[in-house]
Amino acid sequence: MIEIYPRILSEEVPMFVVTGANSNTGRAVAMSLLERGAPVRVIGRSTERLRPFADRGAEAIVAEPFDRIALEKAFAGAKAVYAMLQPGVIPESDDFSAYQREVIEAIASALVKARTSHVVALSGWGANYDKVGVPLEGLAILENRLESIGTLNTLALRPGWFMENATALIHEIAASGSASGQLRGDLALPMIATADIGAVAADALITADFRGFSARELEGPEPLSLTEAARLAGEIAGKPDSVYRQISPEDALARLLSSGFSTTMADAIVRMTDDVNAGRIRMMQPREARIITTTRFQSFASAVLNTERTEENHGR
Repeated sequence: MIEIYPRILSEEVPMFVVTGANSNTGRAVAMSLLERGAPVRVIGRSTERLRPFADRGAEAIVAEPFDRIALEKAFAGAKAVYAMLQPGVIPESDDFSAYQREVIEAIASALVKARTSHVVALSGWGANYDKVGVPLEGLAILENRLESIGTLNTLALRPGWFMENATALIHEIAASGSASGQLRGDLALPMIATADIGAVAADALITADFRGFSARELEGPEPLSLTEAARLAGEIAGKPDSVYRQISPEDALARLLSSGFSTTMADAIVRMTDDVNAGRIRMMQPREARIITTTRFQSFASAVLNTERTEENHGR
């Protein structure tokens, strides 16, 4: 099933198509393109969440990410496509890998059918590790599938650790001055804001100056540990003595299960985090070969806390 509004699909105007437009990176890509006056077609699973793009002139298509027929219609006439796997996690899933493969085949089939020449794919630093498991294994599978399409020019973006992953930490620090998680507190993470990923992807879609298959790592201006992130968030929140505490894999697993994750998915998340802690999932390209973005963690944390305060004020 495909639902289109408020405009009619047109193949006459070359479009920039954005999958996963309701995701953090997809939203950033779409908005960046719209701000530059580019013709944009956005795909997402929710009519209401796509409305902001439609209000700014985008064609909005409501479709499931695994719907091949819908994607074929959506990619028709595309100048370039931003492709990503979504959602990143299905907590209750017992076979997330099968779901990811279905989405990947739908994307690949639609790209071939539409004869799209350029695609910017959201991958990640997990694709660097050849033994990575769910949920990150889908990134390598996506890269390999796109590379297998001989007529396609693909740029795979491999960002590091999303700053958005620290949103819960920031809220916990603001509330209590303490946060905890399975990741090592002393591990320097290649943090990056998804808004910056979106801007890089939009640039690549517009210039389309890549040929064949290539992959580029992305990270923010400086690596940061969660101990440092907790301290910085605490300073912004007025809790300068804030701390981060690492918990055991067993405790992390119990947390996930209690929050509704299936045993299969919870086990996979714990194993993935162990891979990060052990340095098996890491950035591989030399720093000079990576794309370095500008948003610092302090700015991101300030924005999170300011949004929280604004929402609290509106709720009074």
